[in-house]
Amino acid sequence: MENKRIHPRIDAHLPVRMQIRGKPEFKHTVSDNISVSGARLINDSFVPLNTALLLELKVMTNVLHPAARVVWSSPLPHSDRYGLGVEFTRIPDEEQNYLSDYINMLSNKI
Repeated sequence: MENKRIHPRIDAHLPVRMQIRGKPEFKHTVSDNISVSGARLINDSFVPLNTALLLELKVMTNVLHPAARVVWSSPLPHSDRYGLGVEFTRIPDEEQNYLSDYINMLSNKI
């Protein structure tokens, strides 16, 4: 499979609160990896493609608030959970810069 990613992606298991836009409840999940343009989330239920999401990502001492959309969703092998690929559709500049610095910091440790 060809990698079409523009931004570097790192493995990062970060706590995430996820809300489907227009629904009142938040679900707790975790990221599997992240870049400045999106993330892979591990979720307990299927979420359809193009679903609009509001996220709260805990990155070190900060909570980031990107809006996102689901670009892929598939069951995880040997599990009752799902992997979700999400693309950030809106993230405040200062939060995107913070996330970029975090990714660069961890990338340089590898």
